[in-house]
Amino acid sequence: MIYFFRILSPDHPKFICEIQVDGDATLFTFHKAIQSACKIEEEFCSFFTCDAEWNKLIEYTAIDMGMEGMDLTSMGNITLNELLIEKKQKLVYSYDIIENRNLYIEVSENWPERKLDMPVLCFIEGDITAAPIKEEAPTYFEEEDYLDDQGWDDDFNSGFESIDDLDI
Repeated sequence: MIYFFRILSPDHPKFICEIQVDGDATLFTFHKAIQSACKIEEEFCSFFTCDAEWNKLIEYTAIDMGMEGMDLTSMGNITLNELLIEKKQKLVYSYDIIENRNLYIEVSENWPERKLDMPVLCFIEGDITAAPIKEEAPTYFEEEDYLDDQGWDDDFNSGFESIDDLDI
């Protein structure tokens, strides 16, 4: 079976990538295909299965963490056929844990009767290696203007140097 993935970036609205991968390939093979296509050089990457609202469920790590009791599975230990159980399965690919940068991945099609030897990059537009596009938070007021409007003076505490000066 061949899976056709559509990949989007919440940080780069004009980015889109489409990759085909054989279902017998491991999640690690898909990880390497994404890194190659998107020019990502991070080592500590993870996939997460998600629900319909993109809430992360199960983590699959690129490196075996060797942490017993944790629900972490190595990408090399699971195939796409084993992982992708829903028709339009959603995944989050976390590629920069410090800056919390992710890619949203959805299975857009699958072809049960076909096979691929290697992943195929079908389409890519945009660049996720550039700094993320962030909207500037709105400024509701300037602190100095607010304090001036309240009639407060910058030296309202003149004459007070220590708590010992208070009669308690």
